[in-house]
Amino acid sequence: MKISRNWLGDLLATVPPADELARRLTFAGLEVEAVEHPGARLAGVVVARIEAAAPHPGADKLSVTQVDAGGGQHLQVVCGAKNFQVGNLVPLATVGTVLPNGATIARATLRGVESAGMLCSAKELGLAEDAAGLLLLDRGLTPGTPLAQALGLDDAVLEMNVTPNRGDALSHLGVAREVAVLTGQSVRRGAPAVPETGDAVDAAARIRIDDTAGCRRFAARVVEGVTIGPSPEWMVRRLRACGVRSINNVVDVTNFVMLELGQPLHAFDLDRLAGAEIVVRRARAGEHLITLDGKDRVLSPEDLLVCDRDRPQALAGTFGGADAEVSSGTTRILLEGASWDPVTVRRMARRHQLHTEASHRFEREVDVEAGPAGVDRAAVLLADLAGGKGRRGRIDVYPSPMAPAVVRLESGHVARLLGAEVPDAEVARILQALGFAIESRLPGSTLWRVPTWRADVSLPEDLVEEVARIRGYDTIPATLPALTGGLKPEPVQVEVERRVRHALAGAGFDEVVNYSFVDPAILPFLTERALELLGTPVEAVTLKNPLSPQQSAMRTSLHASLLPNLAQNLRQGQES
Repeated sequence: MKISRNWLGDLLATVPPADELARRLTFAGLEVEAVEHPGARLAGVVVARIEAAAPHPGADKLSVTQVDAGGGQHLQVVCGAKNFQVGNLVPLATVGTVLPNGATIARATLRGVESAGMLCSAKELGLAEDAAGLLLLDRGLTPGTPLAQALGLDDAVLEMNVTPNRGDALSHLGVAREVAVLTGQSVRRGAPAVPETGDAVDAAARIRIDDTAGCRRFAARVVEGVTIGPSPEWMVRRLRACGVRSINNVVDVTNFVMLELGQPLHAFDLDRLAGAEIVVRRARAGEHLITLDGKDRVLSPEDLLVCDRDRPQALAGTFGGADAEVSSGTTRILLEGASWDPVTVRRMARRHQLHTEASHRFEREVDVEAGPAGVDRAAVLLADLAGGKGRRGRIDVYPSPMAPAVVRLESGHVARLLGAEVPDAEVARILQALGFAIESRLPGSTLWRVPTWRADVSLPEDLVEEVARIRGYDTIPATLPALTGGLKPEPVQVEVERRVRHALAGAGFDEVVNYSFVDPAILPFLTERALELLGTPVEAVTLKNPLSPQQSAMRTSLHASLLPNLAQNLRQGQES
């Protein structure tokens, strides 16, 4: 998971320096494996204004430009591009700059004309594939400004290794919550005001959940009047920093919200949904789905689907279908923000060999309350970036609302487990800062209500761990365990077993320790009849995913393990 420090700055008043941030998060249990600085590769590239341009006297395809590089520097640079005008602001790689492709900029003479630098395209800077001309910059920039700063690339990106139980940390909001606790702040996050117009959303679309075990909640919004186009540069930069490629403003908004809030979204072209209806159900025998990657997938009855009235439209929580894909002609969007069963998504992703950003999060449990917030946030962004207007209201189908988990923590339990005295007031401060709330106080204990985004917390020991990691594991004293007053005598059968083992070893026997799984082809030669459990014949238990065919059945006799040992020894000439 890639986390942008600049993005965290939108959610927090202050963010520690990158190295300090990485250290504190790692010591709190969210390991930061690396810190990248995207702007470092643009060191030496600055914003420059073209003040004058004239044809090169010795080359028709070249121009001789005079540029203002800031700080009173006026330089002459020979340029081969033709897409600029006098007054444009463009990137200038100054003398000594090493470009991302490894080229070093030196003072040069081109066809008899001196050139003190290089005016660059987006491709030469490693920012895009477009090499048709110079990268034209915002006219409001100041000459001499480092390009990384001008483009918002003076960022630090943290590569985080998030453990499977901490699905809440697979978003900038989740990491911001952790940083807020570690630095004594609060997360800055308001409820988005969705611009609404027209009729109620219920008149435009319907949602039905037939499989409530697989889909716990389905939130949706309808946004109309959308214009598909490219995303603004700030969003492209945010996505690129997190390793996500920009596609168009609608798809980019869904990816942006997933990275920000941790809620994967899907955008359907509402006009291509039969009956303007969404039905969540299991696949039927013989059904197919052509997914966004163009593959025709044969569906299993275990697959959970998002369908319209007539046919499947997406593998739930995993991958979208091509039929209702957002295209250049799309004007009405249905935004899906659902809560899917982690086990169902994990099995489906493995069955279809589809590990996506969405499935990665759903497999690790997504906050059941995040769906409504996710579609609201996306609707606001679509209004800003695509000119859309949301229908009045939001669809929210929630058949069986989940009660928040409540965990009882006894007084003194933290100290007993950590071996360090932790005042009750400090325990309460840490847990409340993490989002836990006091449900009630009882004599000698407190009932804590777990926030919906912390599905990994269900035991008192989980609460103790939260206190320990926020206080710092280095605060736990290093002490030797207390010694017991005496040792209990060994059971008689242990002594008997030891004497028998020693006697057999002394007589020349060897002890054999084998796997409990054997080749099923051996069993018919060793067992005259099937095993009996409570008088009922049963067959040997076989594995669905054995390590090898020769270890696919649980042995029904020790001879099934010993015979392969004998055969192996005989093949090696060991006849004793």
